[in-house]
Amino acid sequence: NIAVAELNGKTTLNSTGRNLRNKALKLGYECRLVTYSERNLLLQDIHEINISSEVRQGKPMKQSYLEYPKEMNIGNICAFHHSIWFGCFKDGKLVAYIVGAYCGNMVAFSMILGHKEHLNNGIMYALSDYVMEFSNKMLDINYCIYSLWSDGTDGLRTFKNNLGFKQTNLQ
Repeated sequence: NIAVAELNGKTTLNSTGRNLRNKALKLGYECRLVTYSERNLLLQDIHEINISSEVRQGKPMKQSYLEYPKEMNIGNICAFHHSIWFGCFKDGKLVAYIVGAYCGNMVAFSMILGHKEHLNNGIMYALSDYVMEFSNKMLDINYCIYSLWSDGTDGLRTFKNNLGFKQTNLQ
């Protein structure tokens, strides 16, 4: 069973998710697309996000996240299969990121991480909503996937629910 949100031109967030998204926006956080060349200028911010907590979802961070990130090249872009970086910024500093992996009519959150010091400010709700809205309105994407429904703790399942994801059995 995977977590799927159907994107239909309006936010999928429930009232809790909308309140937390709005909290982040009122506090001055901004969400936007991050180009690969810009991402390569944000390596220190990405590293600080990655190491801001030694444990996430009750598990130690993977070694690959603890290592300093490497520069990336955009490579070849296929119309149906590609990745886009999105960031949440506070005063010009990256405090959260999501990498959307696109395939056909869906986007999957392939990487999603926020700086521990900012998580209580609703940044992940603001950024997730931005990614889903951008994907739907700008790229005509209709579905968003966030791994298995059962992945992570009860807190992560609550987060998925607040974002509008539903437990879905794909056959």
